[in-house]
Amino acid sequence: MSSGGEILVMVKVDLPANLDQALSQWRQWELAEEPRVIKRFGTGENHDCFLLQQGATPLVLKLFRSPQQHAIKWQQWAATAGLAPEVLYLDELGSYAVMDYCPTLEPNLNSLAQGLKRLHEQTPPAKEPGSVRFDLLYFCDQYLSNAGDQARDLHHALLPGLDHWLNDSTPDCVCHNDLVVENCFTAGESARFIDWEYAALNNPWFDIASMLYYQGWQAQAEQFMQQYRSDWLPLLSSPLFYSASCAFLWTDILWNLARDPNHGWQAQSEKLDHLREFAAHLKISL
Repeated sequence: MSSGGEILVMVKVDLPANLDQALSQWRQWELAEEPRVIKRFGTGENHDCFLLQQGATPLVLKLFRSPQQHAIKWQQWAATAGLAPEVLYLDELGSYAVMDYCPTLEPNLNSLAQGLKRLHEQTPPAKEPGSVRFDLLYFCDQYLSNAGDQARDLHHALLPGLDHWLNDSTPDCVCHNDLVVENCFTAGESARFIDWEYAALNNPWFDIASMLYYQGWQAQAEQFMQQYRSDWLPLLSSPLFYSASCAFLWTDILWNLARDPNHGWQAQSEKLDHLREFAAHLKISL
């Protein structure tokens, strides 16, 4: 392993301008010695992420491109329940945060199912952001503004299928709302979730359907539900499940189309095929 200094020299041209400024404040993080940059993780929409090493302790440094107070507040709340890495330091301007490192381990179905159940059973924070409710149609409208006419036509065709989920009477609970593989970890027998930008109160089937899809656990769905809530097993073949599946996958597709309306359709072709399969169960042809 090269030293932190050597890595910084090698990748200097690719580093965000505020990395050096954040690293210069390491004494404010209450560390015993200056941390080294080990590697850069994948870049997110709103942040750059780095693995640091301080002595024998790995840390994560997130540099934010836009204010992320909502995500940080939710992560701090989730960390108290053992469901997220602890936020060790947040600078006064909210431009970066230092967090515990959660090693990437093979996702464990039982652990993630039990972790998701624990998350959904938590009492929401008494103040903001605990009162915020996820608004699917609001997010869709935001993305549709840049996604083009073809996306708008598909959205209107899909709306009757989304109604099953939108009008479902299942009580809202705390949901993560972005359970892609990269945001779900298994630490020992426990689950950890990161990137809480979209956390809010929501129908739990949004999280359930998305975790099964992104983890590729459709064939293990019954095993998953046995760990999560066995009395909901029959709902895996219900319109509610397929409507929730359309809801999370369509927001995913729209998010990507809004970023690249010219070439996004080709990149999203596989997900669009899956969306059509979900919609077909609701007697909707896309």
